[in-house]
Amino acid sequence: MRSYNNRLPAISTSRRNFAPGNPARHLVGSFGFRIFVLFISHMILAVLLRGSSILSTLHAFVTLGIAFFFLLTDRQPFRLIYMLAYITGAELLWRGTHASIFWETGKYAITFLAFFAMLRYWDLSKVDKRPLFYFIFLVPSIFVMPSFDRSQIAFNLSGPLALAIGTMFFSGAVLTRDHLKNLLLLMLAPIVSLGILVALGIVTADVLTFAQGSLFSTSAEIGPNQVSSVLGLGALAATLGRLGLGDTRLQPARPRRIASAAPAGGRPRASARRRRE
Repeated sequence: MRSYNNRLPAISTSRRNFAPGNPARHLVGSFGFRIFVLFISHMILAVLLRGSSILSTLHAFVTLGIAFFFLLTDRQPFRLIYMLAYITGAELLWRGTHASIFWETGKYAITFLAFFAMLRYWDLSKVDKRPLFYFIFLVPSIFVMPSFDRSQIAFNLSGPLALAIGTMFFSGAVLTRDHLKNLLLLMLAPIVSLGILVALGIVTADVLTFAQGSLFSTSAEIGPNQVSSVLGLGALAATLGRLGLGDTRLQPARPRRIASAAPAGGRPRASARRRRE
C-alpha cells in the first residue's frame, strides 16, 4: 500500500503583493477577481448547457475525466477533493440539461473516486469505519420489499453508500480553512448554474399557477424537492464561506501567556518589582 502524508498543503487565498504602479495586475491576481470569473463563467455555462444536451454531456465527461486524472496522477488528494465537491454540485445541473449519462452518475462517481482515493492515500487502519455500519444496517431492508426491484434498490441505496464511503474518506483528511473555502467555492459554482436555469425557467414560463403542490416550471423542469435541496446546499456553502471559513475575525482567540514574576533560578523581573512597589 502506498502511504502519503494526510496533511494537505495549504492554498493561500491572501492578496499577493504586486507592484504598486500596476493596479490592473493587482486586480487580476486578487482572490475576489478569480471568484468573480468563476461565477460569471458558470452563469454563461448554464445558458450554453440549457441549449445543448451535447455540451452538457461533454461537460459531464470532461469533469469526470479530470477527476479520474487527478486520482491517477496526483501524489496528494486535495485537487481530487475539490472535484468531489464540484461533482456534488453539478449532478443536478447535468440532469436538468439532459446530459446523456446515467441517472445517478454523480453518486456512483463520488463513491468510486472516494473509495479508490482512500485506498491510495490513507492508512486504512486509521480510517473511521463507523459510517460503513450505517450502510450495512440499511441492506436488510431489501428483504422486506414486496418484490425485488434492482432499479429501486440502486436508487435508494446509492446515496447512503456514497455518504458512507465519502465520510470514511474525509475522516483521513486534514483540511485547512483555505482548503475548505476552495472546496465550498467549487461546490457552489455549478449550483450557481442551476440557479440560473431555475431563473430562466421562471422568466420564460407562459403561465405560473401556484397551488398546493410544487411546480416543475419553477424548478427548471427537474424534481422540485431535489432542486430546493441543492439550492439550500448552495446557500449553506455560501454562508459558511462568507461568515466562517478563512475569516480571521472568527478564529478563536489565542490564550495569552502570563509571564512569571520570577524566572526559574533567577531574580524577579523589573516589571514585577515595580508592581510590588
